[in-house]
Amino acid sequence: MRHVKRPTRMKLTIYIYGLFLLASCGRGYELSELYSQEIENSEKTIVEYGAWSTLNDGAKYGTTILNQNESIDIRDAEQMSFSFLIGNPTKDTLFVIDLKEGGKRIPKYISTEISKFKGMIIKTDLYSYEIGTSLNLTYKFLNFRETKDSLIISGIEKNYFNLPTEKNEISFLKGNIKLVESDSLKGILKKIEIPAFLLKNFTNTSADIVTVIRNDSLQFDGMVYFTFEPRRQTKTSEFTNFGIYKKREIKDVKTVQ
Repeated sequence: MRHVKRPTRMKLTIYIYGLFLLASCGRGYELSELYSQEIENSEKTIVEYGAWSTLNDGAKYGTTILNQNESIDIRDAEQMSFSFLIGNPTKDTLFVIDLKEGGKRIPKYISTEISKFKGMIIKTDLYSYEIGTSLNLTYKFLNFRETKDSLIISGIEKNYFNLPTEKNEISFLKGNIKLVESDSLKGILKKIEIPAFLLKNFTNTSADIVTVIRNDSLQFDGMVYFTFEPRRQTKTSEFTNFGIYKKREIKDVKTVQ
């Protein structure tokens, strides 16, 4: 009978370690986009990122909270799961909404959950919603102004649902507003993206305190993805850094995988 030589414990350990290295080094992620907004009276920032697999087999998208000069931990970012912010973040609390696929065309409130992430309180309103029924609306605008908690867009090219023509403006709470830069001109605004969750009736939710959108003229329940394109050249630096996502240079950010 032929005897098969078994590997020594040392050789077996080296072999398993080699497999671990192969598995861990096989896939990494490289940042492809990065947006951040500052939190007033806080050293923390909220970061949205996209990262492509080094094996070209998919991408990750996440939101996390960072202190100044802190590295982005892609694994950590996945722990902060929600659909979008509602309202201007405070130094210790985020109001967020998490949409669960399913249910009917009209959003249904499920519950409010409170958790913590990196020292901040996260108040999450859960809704069931038929996400495929969302609207996508694109408009051109001329002017904007800010208050401490809102962005007001005016000079809209078309009458907007039944907005009064003499006013022709709409106001969004800060927190979920993104400035997208021109592909060819750094620092020049290409468009403003605002995913908004509209509710005509607020009952038993955080939205009682933090109004999702300040406009009673929009008689619609559910998700609306607004895009506003400027009619004049506008610099992203004209907007404040609080409650508004701006592009951040990837080369200046360290990542942990």
